[in-house]
Formats: sequence, C-alpha cells, structure tokens
Amino acid sequence: MESRWRQADAEGLEGVALLVYVSRLIGRERDLVLWGGGNTSVKVQAADALGRPVDLLFIKPSGADLASIREEEFAPLRLEDLRPLRGREALDDAGMVDLVACALSRPAAARPSIEALLHAFLPQRFVLHSHADALLALCNHADGAGRVREVLGTDVAAVPYRRPGFALAREVAEACAGMKEGGACVLLKHGLVTFGDDARAAYERHIELVTRCEQALPLPAVGEAAPPDRDRAARLGPQLRGALGVRRVLLFDDDPEVRAALSDEALLERTQRGPATADHLIRTGRVPCIVRGPEDVVRYREAYGEWASGDREGLERLPSAPHVMLAPGVGMWTCGRTFEEAVVAHDLYRQTLRILQRAGDGWEPIDAEQALHAEYWPLQHAKLQRFGPGELEGRVAWISGAAGGIGSAIARRFAAEGAHLILCDIDGDAVEALAREIGIHALALDCDVTDEAQVQDSFRRACLGYGGVDIVVSNAGIAHAALLEELTLEDWRRSMEVNSTAHYLVARAALPILREQELGGAFVFVASKNVPAPGAGFAAYSAAKAAQTQLARVLALEAAPLGVRVNVLHPDAVFEGSGLWSAEVRRERARAHGVPVEELEDFYTRRNLLRTRVRPQDVAEAALFFASDRSSRTTGATLAVDGGVREAFPR
Repeated sequence: MESRWRQADAEGLEGVALLVYVSRLIGRERDLVLWGGGNTSVKVQAADALGRPVDLLFIKPSGADLASIREEEFAPLRLEDLRPLRGREALDDAGMVDLVACALSRPAAARPSIEALLHAFLPQRFVLHSHADALLALCNHADGAGRVREVLGTDVAAVPYRRPGFALAREVAEACAGMKEGGACVLLKHGLVTFGDDARAAYERHIELVTRCEQALPLPAVGEAAPPDRDRAARLGPQLRGALGVRRVLLFDDDPEVRAALSDEALLERTQRGPATADHLIRTGRVPCIVRGPEDVVRYREAYGEWASGDREGLERLPSAPHVMLAPGVGMWTCGRTFEEAVVAHDLYRQTLRILQRAGDGWEPIDAEQALHAEYWPLQHAKLQRFGPGELEGRVAWISGAAGGIGSAIARRFAAEGAHLILCDIDGDAVEALAREIGIHALALDCDVTDEAQVQDSFRRACLGYGGVDIVVSNAGIAHAALLEELTLEDWRRSMEVNSTAHYLVARAALPILREQELGGAFVFVASKNVPAPGAGFAAYSAAKAAQTQLARVLALEAAPLGVRVNVLHPDAVFEGSGLWSAEVRRERARAHGVPVEELEDFYTRRNLLRTRVRPQDVAEAALFFASDRSSRTTGATLAVDGGVREAFPR
C-alpha cells in the first residue's frame, strides 16, 4: 500500500481541517475501510461559546463516511470531561454513552463514535483507526498477538479482542503508555490504531504497518472460475428470495473473482467460522448461507433461531434471514431492505472473501458467543438505519410503458414508497432518463411488450437485478381512432397486439416467478374508461381494452391460490405526458365529439361529474392502492379514475 500524502495538498492545513485531509486519505482506500468503517480524531484548543479556551476532541461521528467527511461533521467533545473517566474502575455502556453525550460542546452535533474514550485516553493529537484487510487476515488467528509481534515488531502493542467501550479504551491506553510519535496498537480481530502529534507521521506509520501485513500475507492469485450460469441464477434468485421469510431486495454478483472463490472448498469452510470484524455483523451476519437450493436458506434460518436464543441483552430477535448467500458454481447474493443495504453487504463480503484468501487455514475470528453478544449489543443496533413507513419497502415492481405520463408517474410514486423498479418501455432513451432520475432503485429496459422473447428477458433481468418481482403494472398501450368503416385490419390487429395480447405475454411471464417466490404479489392492469363507456370511433382501442380487462378477471381467478391479487384501473382523458394522445387521435376524438381540437381537453373536463382534469399522479395513487397492502383483501376489482364519466351513469 502506498502513501497518498501530498504535502502540497496538506500545506497550510491545521487542526480539524488537517484531520479532514488525512481522514479522506484513509476513507478512499477500500482496503482500509468500507461503508462508515474506521475512525479518526484530533485534539485541539478552541474557544467555547463564552470565548474561553478549552481542549476539545474532534472525532468522527458514528456511521459517517471517512471518504467524504466534512469539517462540520466531526463531533466536538470537551476533554476535561472525558480524561478523568480513565481513573474509574468500571463504566457500563449506558453510563459511557450518557457521559460522552454530556461532553459535547455543541449539543446539536451528531452522535460521537462509541470509541470516543479510546481516542480521548490517548494523549497524542491525531488518532487514526482502520479495519485494513491484510491486518484482519493477520490478527484473526489463534496466536494473533504472536503473529503481530512477528510481522509488525515488538514496538506495536496488541490488545486482545474486546467490544469497544470503556474497558477497551483503558486497556489500549495502558498498552500504549509511553509511546510517542508513530505509536501503534493492533486491536486483535478488530483493527489497527496509529497515533502521533504529527498527522503525516501517524498516517504514514499506518500505511507502513498495513504494507507489512500485505507483504506477509499476499493475496493469492485467483483460481479458474466456473463458467457463468445466468439462467440458473435467474431461476434460483426468486426461490431464495421467497425462502428468506422476510421481503428483501437481492443483489447478485457472478464476477469471475467471486465464482473462483466459491469454487474453493477450503475457503467456503472458512466462511462458516465467523466475520472478519464484529462491526460487520449487522451488515453481513455472522456467517453467510451456502446455498444450492431454497431448502438451505430454511435450514440457515432454523440454525440462526437456535443461535439467537441465547442472551440478547433484552433486544428483540433480528430476522433470521441470511444477509449473504453463496451459491457455488453460480455466484453471490446479498440481501437488504433496500438496494443500498444489499450494496453495503455486498461490498463488505467481497472484502471478507479477500481477507479469507489472505488468511489461509489459520483463520480464527471471534467465536459464536462473542458474535452473539456483538450482534445483540444495544450500541451496535443504534447503527442500524431506521426507515420511514414506505408502503412498498423491499418490493420490486415491474412497470411497462414506464416512460409515458401514467407509467412515469407510477414509477415515481412507487419509488417514493420504497419500491425497486424494473422500468420497461419501447422508448429506450426516455426510460433510461427516468431511471437516472430515480437512481439505483430503478433499472431501465428497452422492451417491446409485443415481443415474447423481450418480455421474458425483462423478467429474467428483474430476477438477476433485484431477485424477483412482487408487483406487475401492465400499463403499455397505444390508441388509434377511426370509425369502423374506416378502420383498417392492420390497425385493428395492432391495437389488439399492444392493448390485449401484450398483457397476456406479461402475465404469463410474471406468474411463474410469483409462484416460485411464494410471497404473494399484485398485478395492476391499466385499462381504460372505454371498457365500461366506449366512444364512437374508438372501436379498436375499446375492444382491446375490454379484452385486457377480461384477461385480468380470469387471471384473478387463477392467481388467487398463490395469494396474488389482480386489479384493473380505468382512467380517462389523461393528457399530461401521454403518448396516446397523438395529434391524429386528438383530431379524431375532437371530430367524434363535435368540438374544436384546441378545446378537446376542456371538453373532457366538463363532461365528468366532478368537472376535474385527471392527472397521471391521480392514476399513480390508485395504482399504489392496488399494489400496496391497503388493498390486501381486494382482487378482481376495477377502479375508475375518470372524475365520474357521464356516459357510465345513464339517466
């Protein structure tokens, strides 16, 4: 590992500004820290609110990202309130948290790291802490202290594994007493701490020690990977997702490095011994689930239940579903309530696989009892992100016609409720732009829903992208307006193909996935007011939409035993953002109703009972109702979103 210190960049920086610089150097090195890992601090003298000089410890708050941390994010603590605590014989976690919070000089600051006392008890100005891959491979060993002495020298202290807190802070302070510039301590089965009054010296000592670990335990060459098997992965993903027992989004990885690692039986065995650090537990679980089928997930959950039946410090049991699933010959799945959570678990476990490759057969992480106490530790649970009440959290929605006015409104509304989206549209550029707007919760697919192979592939990619599908919004459609005697057979067939047959292709492709998952689900078909109240000159559209509605009713009968609901929306005159209302259709509908083209939208507004304009977001709200648990007792139903069309209410 090379030092990334550039004196020209650090020139003129002092105190917290210099801490930001060195923190980002560490945070941007993925072999040192990932996803909120690591910790840094500096001790400075500053003025308090009354202008009096006071010694402060600025420390990274819990969960902050060192790679992008800003000066104002560091939590300021009064050292005069913390240093005397070292003289205590004991201090429990709750008391420690209260006393550290009382020491904040800025009450509105973020919650300080749980390792604040460790940083405070060391006298040096700069303290840097990481979870370096090579260091973890070295010190997760039966004779970790001996290996540290052998590789890093006797001037580096080694402290046995202990959960962060008061006792560990005291042990580190005692082990490092008398160390000056370039001091270092290895927290066995946890990480590396270096410190000094000079930021550069502390940083470069850190890099030097990690480099020694890398040289002592080089990363072995990657073996030959089994050929990728995406078809098997697409079939297996929904089965595994259904076996989890809780609704999760899955991230699949079959990179050659992963496939090669999973073909190593010795490495797979090491994965079952425990995590690289206790910090990983809430993200990756104690051990991954090795899967060849969904029955392995069920066995894992049963074993987790037995393991978690021990002392949980009064905390409610976490879901027993694995965070990581390793399928030899296929790849790795990581799970999360959101895609972001799955990404964190993925990155941490890719790191863990590299650590295990370095460590070899001597790998001995924290034991099962220590892991239980670490996973069920109130301060560890405080790191878990709490989500709002998103109605579609953890669910995957497939939406056709997603780039249009109604489709894009549904996509945005579902995303706001926590859904992950497969956005399909024949306009690839437009649907790609929508996916970029929504972010990593959306996957854009250029898909013609009248093409059976493309529809099938879109659901296959849903299984690879998020693990399966929970909600299917079959929305794509076209409109052609013409009197029957003027309607060509070609236009009639095209309307039937897009507005009816395509919905059959979608339903037939989605149903096997919903069956495999055994999680229930929902179909939402976007039909038209023209089903209950057709209009002259709209035969091809009205007949096709009536066929779509009847298809949905039959599907409701057939899908009910799976717990899958099927409902239909009948919107009317949704002009905003719509591709249906072409200039030709507008002219034809204006002629049919005997109004000027420029007054067509006002005509549709005046003709409904509420005299209101129907917007895409109105249809999206109705779609959300049918997709969410609010309609859990409703199937085979139709819902008009038309303001009350008068033709549907004959006098």
